[in-house]
Amino acid sequence: FIGYSHYLLSETLYIFLLLLSVYFTFLAHDAESDQKKIINAVFSGLGLGLCGLTRPSILPFLVIIPFWHLIFSKGFKNRVLLPAVLMISYILVLSPWQAYLVTRSDNPGVLTNINGWYLHIGNNPWVPDGYGSSWQHDSRGPMVDSAWDYSKKHPGIGFDQSQKILATEVIKTDLKKFLIRGVYKMRMFW
Repeated sequence: FIGYSHYLLSETLYIFLLLLSVYFTFLAHDAESDQKKIINAVFSGLGLGLCGLTRPSILPFLVIIPFWHLIFSKGFKNRVLLPAVLMISYILVLSPWQAYLVTRSDNPGVLTNINGWYLHIGNNPWVPDGYGSSWQHDSRGPMVDSAWDYSKKHPGIGFDQSQKILATEVIKTDLKKFLIRGVYKMRMFW
């Protein structure tokens, strides 16, 4: 129970922020004046950004909500302006964390918690074709063994850091495969 208690905090906050963002999305759609539409779109983007800082599973909503504005907003100006304002607000909230990831962790992941395990589980040479990761698959054994071996061969590099290094090497070797696995993993968000 203690191992999963962090989900209680992050899931609850994530759902609250997501619902708040959706609420402001609807307010932006229904607002009478352009100024209120823009303000609500800013708050919707801020909510999505805070969701992204809470849990990385926000990615599908970054497509769904702006696309919803494109379809249902009235007038060309609102169809272009509201998704743009929303995404700019989102990027402003998330950019400090992403800058940290790039400068301090050498982690190419988008919206990651810097945990080497999650990066490595989806990016290792033993992920079978047709799978997005080694999760619940026989390939987890060699993946873990390789990280331990790397850690033992390089003093001062821990298990988690070795997983980040190995995953980054796999991503750099075959970027196309990395992108295909990422698209495959999108199915888990539905």
